[in-house]
Amino acid sequence: MPTPSEGAGTPGALLLVGGIGADGKLAEAYQDSTVDVVAPGVDVESLGINGSGTVNMSGSQYAVAFVAGQASLVRSAYPTLNAAQVKHRIEATAERMGAAPPDHQYGWGMIKPAAAVSATVEGEASATATGGSGGGGLARTVAIVVVVFILLAAIALLLLRARRWARGSDLAAGELEESGPPPGSARDETASQRQTGDDAAEPAVGGQRR
Repeated sequence: MPTPSEGAGTPGALLLVGGIGADGKLAEAYQDSTVDVVAPGVDVESLGINGSGTVNMSGSQYAVAFVAGQASLVRSAYPTLNAAQVKHRIEATAERMGAAPPDHQYGWGMIKPAAAVSATVEGEASATATGGSGGGGLARTVAIVVVVFILLAAIALLLLRARRWARGSDLAAGELEESGPPPGSARDETASQRQTGDDAAEPAVGGQRR
């Protein structure tokens, strides 16, 4: 989360993330009081390799990806915040889960990206959101750009798969024409009958015509 200028050892910049499912169960057996916030990390739908369709995966790494994206949004909306303040904003705007925060299992709760870029957080009087009041306009713009990018990527993937399927069909049809009709087919029988008729019409070698 720290910028290169802040350095990795910035005090209070480390954010510990846990994965959670729709049923509230954690993705792994975390030690008590080792999770700051939780994010989706169970049965996360993603694209499989080599066009194999969608797959559901689980693990803390997927929750970390969600929180990293949220931190990027906060950085864009509030560029004057340091790493510790970004962490505090993510924790302060999370949806509370379990006992009084920080809970020993869920920490400060489930992340809320929209609130993290639009809510007013105590202790940030000097923080000013870019793009208008509250950063809501920036959040909407970023969301639209992300959705459009995902749609374009999905359309490109569908077109690529359709092109590969059409190319495979053309190659199969070409190979079928080159190899001729399969034995026993109607075209094969007609060709055999025509050849037999031609052979019968030819006079035998050495025969006499009367």
